[in-house]
Amino acid sequence: MDRVLSLRRECRHNPDYFLLPDSHGLVQIELNRRVGKKKDGEAKDKAAWPEQHSALAEKYGVQWPLQPSKELASSVWYDVLPDREKEVLCFVNIMNERITNVDDKIQYVDISQSATRLPTSTRGSQVTPTILPGSKLWHVGRKRLLLGTELMALQGLPMTEFPENILTTLSQKQCADLAGNMFAVPCVMAVVMSALSTLRFETYSEEEELDAVASSMQKWCKS
Repeated sequence: MDRVLSLRRECRHNPDYFLLPDSHGLVQIELNRRVGKKKDGEAKDKAAWPEQHSALAEKYGVQWPLQPSKELASSVWYDVLPDREKEVLCFVNIMNERITNVDDKIQYVDISQSATRLPTSTRGSQVTPTILPGSKLWHVGRKRLLLGTELMALQGLPMTEFPENILTTLSQKQCADLAGNMFAVPCVMAVVMSALSTLRFETYSEEEELDAVASSMQKWCKS
């Protein structure tokens, strides 16, 4: 166990570190794509959610249908969402308004899920909800959806370091599906480190043994 702990490196970055600037070209391209498909999205947004949202609004003691805040309504990303997802974000705003501690306020929410079972994470937790196939993670502070390439980065595989032809070949939806189906790279590395720590190396000191473990890890990464 001491050997494993000595190899551990604390992650000093919260999820925001892995996000692209809102002005990044990939962000703008995805936004333009969603603007172009807005009407198609509205046509598919037919379900029993209005009844569910009405009951939830009554539970919160607010009038339904919900109205977005001026700040939320000003977001172009909000504007391209289907009506159901827009109301989900209105519920998130209501939740945040009733939370006094800043660190306890919702920072990330998966708006693909029902309003009655929203996967969320707080500012203070410095994590995101579990990334699944079909997840639509919304950043409350930035008021936009996360790109598929950003979801990949959160899983430990930053796509921006890949060749340009790969970035242009895969769509954001394909990247998001890949992120939802993959194992988080840090978790895989933790398993590999645990396996290596059980091996016996013919060394004369613990320092040499750690060097041997590191060398084995480098060989595994290159293979």
